[in-house]
Amino acid sequence: MKDDELNLNGNAVVWTLADWRYWPDTGKLQQGKQRQQLTHQQNQVLTLLLDSAPAVVSREHFLEQVWVGKIVNEDALSRTIAELRKALGDSAAQARYIKTIPKKGYQLNVRPEPWLERQRRQWLRVAAVSLLLLAGGLSWWSLFQQPLTGRLVNAVANASRITADPGMEQHSTLSADGQWLSYVNNSSAGHQIVIRSLTDTNLQHTIELPRHRLASPVQLSADERIFFTARDQSSCYLKSYHPETRAFTDWGGCVFNGESRLLNGHEPSGLLLYSAKTAEQRVAIFQLDPQSAERQQISWPSNISEQDWSAQLSPDGQRLSFSRGNQSVRNLWVRDLQLGKSYQVTSGEHYSVSHQWLDDEHIIYDSDENGSRQLWLLNVNDLSATALGGDGAQHPAFDQQRSMMSFQKVSYEANIWLQDFRTGELKRVIHSNKYDNYPAFAPDGSSFVFSSNRQDLGSIWKYDLTSGNEYLLLSIPGAKLTRPAWADDGQAVLMTVNDDSGYWTLRYDLSSGSHQRLPFTHANHSPMSHQGVWYALASDGELNQRVLTWDAGTQHGLPMKNISRFRVLDDGRVVYTHTNEDGLFIFDSRNQQSDVLLADFPAASLNLWTTVNQAVYFDRGGVRAGTWKLDITSDHLSQVTSNRAYSVGVSMAVDRAEQQMLLVRTDRAESDVFLANLKEPLKRVH
Repeated sequence: MKDDELNLNGNAVVWTLADWRYWPDTGKLQQGKQRQQLTHQQNQVLTLLLDSAPAVVSREHFLEQVWVGKIVNEDALSRTIAELRKALGDSAAQARYIKTIPKKGYQLNVRPEPWLERQRRQWLRVAAVSLLLLAGGLSWWSLFQQPLTGRLVNAVANASRITADPGMEQHSTLSADGQWLSYVNNSSAGHQIVIRSLTDTNLQHTIELPRHRLASPVQLSADERIFFTARDQSSCYLKSYHPETRAFTDWGGCVFNGESRLLNGHEPSGLLLYSAKTAEQRVAIFQLDPQSAERQQISWPSNISEQDWSAQLSPDGQRLSFSRGNQSVRNLWVRDLQLGKSYQVTSGEHYSVSHQWLDDEHIIYDSDENGSRQLWLLNVNDLSATALGGDGAQHPAFDQQRSMMSFQKVSYEANIWLQDFRTGELKRVIHSNKYDNYPAFAPDGSSFVFSSNRQDLGSIWKYDLTSGNEYLLLSIPGAKLTRPAWADDGQAVLMTVNDDSGYWTLRYDLSSGSHQRLPFTHANHSPMSHQGVWYALASDGELNQRVLTWDAGTQHGLPMKNISRFRVLDDGRVVYTHTNEDGLFIFDSRNQQSDVLLADFPAASLNLWTTVNQAVYFDRGGVRAGTWKLDITSDHLSQVTSNRAYSVGVSMAVDRAEQQMLLVRTDRAESDVFLANLKEPLKRVH
């Protein structure tokens, strides 16, 4: 079953668009006592936006549907959009209701909802709160005198550290009664699930499974078992553990992701939600009833490059939320289970790892939208979002009464090491208390560039191997710079920019210090140059996740699809990996053919390989773990060192002489669980 389309033509349903009520059949708008009557064309445009929400409506589609049989240009559409915005009290700069999507079209920027449905929910909520107030002897004033955002900001800032063990404490969850905290402890000693009492420090249980990486523990009050995911070297499994019998039960397969929660529970219904592959090899959300063992698919990504993670159900069970995206960008989506329609509730080029419903209208989620990861509050009705703070915070979770919230704070230190193949020496050359990655050797091997989050947002730095000095190369306010690569002549550095407009690439001239945007017509990242041709990976449109080329003023898209990363060899052939398929592949533009280089290379290791000249260097685990080299010309395979890279982002680079290699290693990774009291009053700031 796929999302059902809403048919608005010819019906008399009244819709709410944030603060406005809208009658599509008459073109009437009302906000309190204010009324607006739309013209026929304005009404058709707004109806088309509503009918298509949350999808983007192209300019061409508007002209075909609204101005049927008339010869008009895009100015007519632009005028109508401007008139609609004026009627709604909107503007292009603020774009609360109608958002311009550059080079694509327009998008309704609020969640449409039938007016009767909203009224029903509001009356139910008022009745429920009134009963609670009467039972507790509280007043409406005492409840609402503290702004929600202020109370949450205060709670996050004053959260107490609950764990302080070495290693990573992750994926924390609270029991329904708030008496127990579950989390995963990842350390050098192994991976285990810890279940500890928050009222008695002497009570604690652990779950271990040899040769498995455990994640995403879930406790349901109606079930004595603990549910979790377990991954061995080849597969991911959904499992449960019974504390009394100490028995493990296998519930089927899942899909592993190191950051996101793979499994979540919904306390009111007792259902489990998890990520698994469909028959078409797409990563979707599935629902499991542990009492009946019945399962069903409940999300439908449109293609293999879109993956759905971290599913949650709203407290009333009416809406499903999940993160959808790839290795670079993940936004939150909500599926209305009554209407059968999914819509995107966050936008922009950010990455959300986890989230949880605070109530039926608000979600708390984490995002790196402002550079450093922190918690945000999202109103799912008007799609407004507010930062709550908590540097490095992610994985929010609540007890059933929403009186407490747990979350983890993560801090990493990734350093760059230099491996000399001639002497075997390995030494650290870049050391900071932040994350340094994406190294790239200069063509002459005398220096390298890399990206760092030392200024919160990513910036590009350069290190001189002769003098041992490093300095800031480029930083752009409000933009995250990553993935630097050298131009062929060594006179410029190409890099990826991520700002409010999305992903794009630029060329930085080392002699003048000036930079200019690369002329690709699609959003793109990971630029390279080879013999005067620019390459990049598209991140939107019909060419999404395909390799773009810009040659002599013309853009082309290579035929390979669902590409997660690519590199260009000296002979012009392209080596690449797929988003959801194991293997290293090579494409030859002369015969338009692709071949397999390494069939067993894991898709999850997309950042653990590089190319130079006519060779591929890559990471390999197992008995002879280390860094290996595949000579493309001779097809010779050899291990070059037992040292390995391990970090987020591209982690390897080799100089053209093939005498030195840069490895990025996460030398410090710490994560502790914090507990916030959501019932504390807002403190006054003097």
